[in-house]
Amino acid sequence: MEVFLLRGIILSPVHITGLTKQNIQRKYQKRILNVKREFERIVGKRKDIGEYFKKIEEKLNDLMRFAGDWREFIKDGNGNPYIPGSSLKGSFASGIEHYKNWKLEDEIRKSAFQNIGFRDAYLRKEDLTKADIVISRNRILDNVEVLKPGTKFETEMIYKENNLLKIEEVFVYPTLKTLKIVDLIIKKGKENLLPGEVTGYYNKYISKFGNDFNKEKLEEKYKFVRNEGLIIRLGKYTGKLCKVTLQSFESVYKESLERGKYIGRVALNLLMGFVKIEIK
Repeated sequence: MEVFLLRGIILSPVHITGLTKQNIQRKYQKRILNVKREFERIVGKRKDIGEYFKKIEEKLNDLMRFAGDWREFIKDGNGNPYIPGSSLKGSFASGIEHYKNWKLEDEIRKSAFQNIGFRDAYLRKEDLTKADIVISRNRILDNVEVLKPGTKFETEMIYKENNLLKIEEVFVYPTLKTLKIVDLIIKKGKENLLPGEVTGYYNKYISKFGNDFNKEKLEEKYKFVRNEGLIIRLGKYTGKLCKVTLQSFESVYKESLERGKYIGRVALNLLMGFVKIEIK
């Protein structure tokens, strides 16, 4: 077993939704109703069964009192934001699945990912700000809590050696998939929506490997990732390549105040969810 210390920095705003009333209702109420119907189909409508399911629904309603709004960032019991290990694992898994051609239901996938684990990364309330999620034609989707660009975090990745997934694949494949997306964004003339750190990383990679985002030269690419870090996409809205308009982005505000200008709203358009991670 190997343990890797991972140090991350948020390059563009990240939103991870916690426990919400909407996803509790979606996941559990339908299941409760289906199980209740199956009970009644087998044993008929009985008073004790009805009372049992009524208690379950009451417990569900109690749980919903503690649920947040879907616009809120996920938080721990003390109200501090954190990045769940499962979210990090999912981000890594997305790139690995792409190159290994695994499906969600594949037994080989389940076996491989059982040998990889990530610890939760804990943050501070001050690391959060509000952002308007902007989609096509500058239409605002909603105002949500996001981690500010520049936020740093630490976590650990636990890797148990296995024959299904080399450590090189774990670190290289997520980056290759992200760089494919970056390449597409640049070719579409949307480079201005990328954080400068992402384009800088992309240019270093291109100067060394060209437009080779395939799984060849794995050892060389692993050395590159160990030296330069890796780039992943993390959190909600990354799949849609959404932009954000930040209400408060400190460096931009500071620059405007130094010029003596008042601005009612500072807009910084970035694509969501880019994170750089160094491997220690």
